[in-house]
Amino acid sequence: MSRAKAPMSQQAASRIQSETAQQHGGKVPKGSFAARNGGK
Repeated sequence: MSRAKAPMSQQAASRIQSETAQQHGGKVPKGSFAARNGGK
């Protein structure tokens, strides 16, 4: 049985974007998951 996908919260998107930026010297690579979903 699969679960219905809930929309990502703003907090979750910010957390992912922050983590990605820390891993890449403060920048979020273009085309990364965080770049696509962090700005909503």
